[in-house]
Parts: sequence; C-alpha cells; structure tokens
Amino acid sequence: MNQTKSMGKDSLQPVSILAPMLKLQDAGPTTRDLAEFRPCNVVLVFFLGAECSHCTQKLRELVRDARNKLGPGTEIVAVSSRKIEDPVAALEMLGVNATDRFHLLVDENHQAFRAWGCFDKGPRHGLFLIDADCIIRASYTGEAPFGDTQSAVRAARELPRSAPTSGR
Repeated sequence: MNQTKSMGKDSLQPVSILAPMLKLQDAGPTTRDLAEFRPCNVVLVFFLGAECSHCTQKLRELVRDARNKLGPGTEIVAVSSRKIEDPVAALEMLGVNATDRFHLLVDENHQAFRAWGCFDKGPRHGLFLIDADCIIRASYTGEAPFGDTQSAVRAARELPRSAPTSGR
C-alpha cells in the first residue's frame, strides 16, 4: 500500500482502496486475520508499543470515546510494533473492559507496518477506518498518534454497514 501522508496532525484522509492483508498474533498465541472481523467495520490503529506513554494515552482515549458509541458492528484492532510482555496489564492500562470490542495484535517484524504504509526508517503511527467489505475509507499516518479520537469515532460511525445476508 502506498504510504498515506496526512495534511495535518489530526486529519483523516478520505480514501477508497482495498485493505492490505493483515495476519498477526494477538498478545497471546492466537493468530488473527483482518478478514475474520467481517462483516464488521474496523478501526485499525498502529502504535509503537505499550511502553510509549503517548500511544497508550491516545489508545485509552479511543477506547473510552468508542465505548457505547460504535456498537456491535465495529471492532477496534490495535497493532503494537513491540512484543506485549503482559497482555492483561496492557489491556488494563488501556482501560479496556471485557465488553469492549478491542483486539491487541503484535507486529515485532514490522511487516504489517510496512504493508500499511506505517514504516519509514522505523515504525510510525497509523489509524485506518475500514468498512465491512475491507475497503479503507479513511486513513492517517504520522510521527505522532492520531490525536482527535472523538472525530475518529464519529467518522467510524459513518462507515457504511454491510447489507444483511438473507438466509437461503
């Protein structure tokens, strides 16, 4: 995927491109694939790791702002550039509740960071809004985490929903 440049620190850029593959381990031993979240919409966040206080602060804000506002049709998937030593502590630090639709993945080799345009001499921050058909509808990449979590939640709420399939 070509790297998406942002016009401003908190600017989500509208796009309409098929999402690259994403297949990573979660903070435990389970491998997760972006396709398994279909037919839900996905807020995909690339961050530098649980050790980065700025990253964790923004992720905590996103989780808080999304709670009870996105509904069951949207998942938040966060990808860390570093191993998560204590997944339970990391989720607690991020303020994730058991009812939150939040998934923590790890990309120590930075292959996904590269594929999604979040790598330039090292991992970069990214936020992508992906609809139920795996089309990226808005994106941000930059040196700092995406700052306006409320606008990201508003934009995620506006993503098209997939049409219900008829039971044949």
